[in-house]
Amino acid sequence: MKAWLPGDSVITVPEVHLLDEEAHVIIMEDTGPGSIDLKTFMQKGGPSLSMAKTIGESLGEFLGGLHKWGQGNKELCAAVKGNVQAKVMSGWAFYGRLKDTLTGAASDVPFLSEPPLGVAESDLKVIDRLVEETTQSMLQVEGSFVMGDFWPGNMMVQLDESRELKHIYVLDWELTKEGLTGIEVGQFAAEIHLLRRCNAELCKDTASLVLEHFLKEYKEACEPNVEVARRGLVQWGTHMAILGARVGWGDKNLSRAIVLEGVRILVDGYEGKLEGSFVAPLL
Repeated sequence: MKAWLPGDSVITVPEVHLLDEEAHVIIMEDTGPGSIDLKTFMQKGGPSLSMAKTIGESLGEFLGGLHKWGQGNKELCAAVKGNVQAKVMSGWAFYGRLKDTLTGAASDVPFLSEPPLGVAESDLKVIDRLVEETTQSMLQVEGSFVMGDFWPGNMMVQLDESRELKHIYVLDWELTKEGLTGIEVGQFAAEIHLLRRCNAELCKDTASLVLEHFLKEYKEACEPNVEVARRGLVQWGTHMAILGARVGWGDKNLSRAIVLEGVRILVDGYEGKLEGSFVAPLL
């Protein structure tokens, strides 16, 4: 990644100083004193409106460029082909526990069953098909390189002495694999949407700008097709349903509302209702 990125890129990765493959040791660059993960930075109202625009543009250009570079890149895909565990983990984390989450069978989110969420039976039938198809696609995909865990908690913001944006370091590449690019887009977009949805007082405007310019620059960088947009919307809703219930975004009522919103988004996405949706800027 370090060699591929332009030298003047806002988005970067830590430099590796030593890699000992026999001892399984890496010595790598730190992101510097005062650096802060992007999620926390947003929640604290850190970025100005102009900085939020730059953050969205930079991350969209980076991810779009990465996906375009990785599409059909035999050398890059061969390097991560053996990381089957990453495919299995990603599939389980979202789609493997989706049905249990929505029906109240998941023991780690008891507040979703008290009272029952009341997800429509017709939606649950769609979700059954969605889970089976998406899980298989995630396990079988080849020739498409993804970072694997592209969310604001894995991005460290480094400011300069004037408190202007200097770099965003993208960390935690252990889930890098051959994967579905739309899922990666949807994961990041859902996180930013949850920030503006649940931390509106401090970051509704800045999160909206990040999201707007992220989608715009992603489209510009790699020209995604309709299928990428569809998978992005499905993942957007799935992320809200799974992590909206498990991360402390708010009280019980807010968490339940987020999960139900996620259900509507993911079902609409799976059924191809993309016009006017959150991913319409990708079309």
